[in-house]
Amino acid sequence: MQANPLLAHWKSFSAALRTHWRIIAVPVIAFPILAAAFALVQQPTWKASQALLIRDETSGEDARIGRFDSIDAMKTAQETIVEISRNRSVGAASLTQAGPPTGRATTTWPTSDDVAQLLDRISITAPKGAEFGRTEVFYLSVKDSDRQRAVLLATAVCDQLDERLRAVRNEKAAEVILELERTTELAQQALDDVTGTLETFERQVGSDLGELRSLNELGSGDSNLRIASNEIKNETRQAEATLQLQQELLRVLREAAEDPDRIVATPNRLLEAQPSLRKLKEGLVDAQLLTARLLGTMSEDHPRVRSARSAEQEVRRDLHRELGGAVLGLASDIEVSERRVAALQQKLTDVTKRLDSLAGVRARYHNLVAQVRHKTTILEESAKKLAAARAVKKGAETSSLLTRIDRPDTGDGPTGPGRFLIVLAGLAGGLAASGGLTFLLAPVNGQDTGRRWTDQLWGRRKNDSTQSTAGCGSAPQANSRQAEDRPGRGRRADDRPTEPPAAQPPARQSSSADPNDERSPDDRRTGDRRQGKRRQ
Repeated sequence: MQANPLLAHWKSFSAALRTHWRIIAVPVIAFPILAAAFALVQQPTWKASQALLIRDETSGEDARIGRFDSIDAMKTAQETIVEISRNRSVGAASLTQAGPPTGRATTTWPTSDDVAQLLDRISITAPKGAEFGRTEVFYLSVKDSDRQRAVLLATAVCDQLDERLRAVRNEKAAEVILELERTTELAQQALDDVTGTLETFERQVGSDLGELRSLNELGSGDSNLRIASNEIKNETRQAEATLQLQQELLRVLREAAEDPDRIVATPNRLLEAQPSLRKLKEGLVDAQLLTARLLGTMSEDHPRVRSARSAEQEVRRDLHRELGGAVLGLASDIEVSERRVAALQQKLTDVTKRLDSLAGVRARYHNLVAQVRHKTTILEESAKKLAAARAVKKGAETSSLLTRIDRPDTGDGPTGPGRFLIVLAGLAGGLAASGGLTFLLAPVNGQDTGRRWTDQLWGRRKNDSTQSTAGCGSAPQANSRQAEDRPGRGRRADDRPTEPPAAQPPARQSSSADPNDERSPDDRRTGDRRQGKRRQ
């Protein structure tokens, strides 16, 4: 039957408790006594917490004035407050404002150690259930052994933190103002230089400055000069068309002057400028039609035929006289049209030259104007930022970014465990230490040959045999018992010598070597000694 390991461990621990109870009882008694002494000597720690609300500076034009633009900005502001609260100057000023505690000399107050202790007792945390930097509300806490002084220190720290934050904002705004003033000065100087260059260039342009500005501002090129050029081109085309029509009409009239019958084949479009010739042409055509109609029914000698021919000849004579005057008048019109075309072409040439000249300087003028506008924009932005920085500086001198919610609160009791919990913790620590000692002093298990955990940590003893180092369950109990029964092998210095195995009865030797014996080696040795005494 195999031995139960739990029972073997329990027997080992029980034997260790019975054997070393004085050593094991020391932690159980000493730890609670020390904890009770500490609970009586220690002073309670009070924690005064002040709720603060932080806002952003109202220097922008956003509708949400005083609210942060992003979580990162709010977190950065709160981290800045944490760093300022850890400044030694803030701690020294807070201690000076609160004054020394009762019984402390004011001449050496505050010392460097006092400031360091105060900075260690200051903490800034987020509300419960929130992440630091995610809410506008946070808590500034100060710990002290006195309740009223904890409240006084919390108020002083808040005052000095607010004052130092104002000073930091003021210094930052002053540096920004100096930088913006220099930037504004440089922007104004650059604007003046570019403006002077533009003024000199505009004087060189002269009378075409308006046209140049129009070309630069409109962008499409539809300036007054460009419109005038287009109009001159249209007039020139119309004048040239009229001149060509007059020249063609003059040629036709000259041919008709030699042969009046040719006037009949002249298009009416050419005779629109000569209404008298057109009427005579129509009269000649009517007379010819009348003569032809009469000849169709009458002879050549008929009086009506002769009268029609006489009327036709009269129209021809009138047309011939009119052609001579029309040729002279048309020649004069052609001469006038030629002079008009020449004048229009000269005017168009002048306008084209002016446009070419403006096109050559337009790019430079555009760059100068763009530089002036850019420098003006930079100057306006710098002036706007400078005004905002000056407003921030004024606000830093008179306003605060921290809003206090009520007054510092210490709660109903001090922080940390009470005296009863301290004593109870000491008792629990003593029990744990006793259990550890018991574990170290007890054998590994019931089957081991008296080896303890200390032997496993620090090695075998001088009086231990090599076979006694066998681990738990590494050899059968019969072999362990045989090793113990051998003279001078596996015995400790305090073990009593036993009789040789030959002097023992065979039945007892068989019983001691029984593999079903669940007793520990120490118990078996004790039982053997008792049986030997009884036999004696």
